[in-house]
Amino acid sequence: MIFNQYQIAMDIETVRATLMKENKVSFITGSSSATAIFQYLSMFPEKVKSVICINPLLFDLQKNLSFKKFEIDDPLFYKNTSPESLFKFGYYAYFIEKNINAEEKNNFYHQSLFTFNSYSYLFFNKQITNERSRSLALKVRFFEHTYNLQENKTMPEEGKNSLYSWMYIESRPLWLSHSQIPFSVVGVFYDKGEIYSGKILIIGSAQNWLIHPKSFEALAEFYPTSTLFMVNDGHAMLAVKEGSLLQNFVFAYLLDDQKMKISSFTALRKEGLIFQNQYSSDKIPER
Repeated sequence: MIFNQYQIAMDIETVRATLMKENKVSFITGSSSATAIFQYLSMFPEKVKSVICINPLLFDLQKNLSFKKFEIDDPLFYKNTSPESLFKFGYYAYFIEKNINAEEKNNFYHQSLFTFNSYSYLFFNKQITNERSRSLALKVRFFEHTYNLQENKTMPEEGKNSLYSWMYIESRPLWLSHSQIPFSVVGVFYDKGEIYSGKILIIGSAQNWLIHPKSFEALAEFYPTSTLFMVNDGHAMLAVKEGSLLQNFVFAYLLDDQKMKISSFTALRKEGLIFQNQYSSDKIPER
């Protein structure tokens, strides 16, 4: 079970118990690492004081609630783009949906991807790619993500070019093993959120192309003490991170400083980054 999220949660508890004895721990997590933290929270809720979670990449919620995955209805978009590039495009992309027709929207996608592909520093060089491809821990993480995306828990379709095919390709050895001798995968016990009494701040991006934004609302419903804050940004939070806007907001929450909270909220609103009417489904784009 080494490297999977259940084992990571057990390892976190070993470290916490050794260093902090009976004291509770607080977490700041986001994206892929959120899986491990919510796994830990479902197993040791009494050991957690608070959680700040930024854009958790919880594909199980998206799939189980039938939220649409990121898709572009244009084959040309995928023609000369590798699965890795598509994944990274979805990670960094930031676009507020507007009332434009399909042709204009596809033109935007093409132009955005062309510009994105010119940013060579965002991509792994050959040496690092080879090292990552040999990483067992990375393969396990990608397997868990893709496992949560599968409807029938069978091996993904060969050659399918989509935002998630990079994860399928990278975790292929585990999928082959699973197809030959199926093994169980321990998921997050979200229903245990009701017994957690600590605070949870969930910061989600309304223009997220990796996971449907309404997944954050679903996550917040599992934890009665949670606060959901939605911003107009993409998964990488590039706009909110500018000028330490995100850092100041997180510090205000950690310190429970009302003056600092008002200041950071005002700064985000001034930049147009606060997503309005977050519980209105027509405000979150369906993909």
